[in-house]
Amino acid sequence: MTALENSGTAWQGRRGYVDTRMIREVLASAEPFLFYVAGPERMVAGVTQARIEAGVSQDNVRTEEFPGY
Repeated sequence: MTALENSGTAWQGRRGYVDTRMIREVLASAEPFLFYVAGPERMVAGVTQARIEAGVSQDNVRTEEFPGY
């Protein structure tokens, strides 16, 4: 969740951007894992780069881009 101040719904989960640090934190407690990344092209590209930096194999990732957002 980002921009919590713009949400009209209560949120108790993780906050912040999906970056290399966050992926590494999740990996420490999520074996085996499968990542699903869906969203605007730039977001998918950013998460893909963070995934590579965190050492996550492409075999563990499914992506879908939504152009135009």
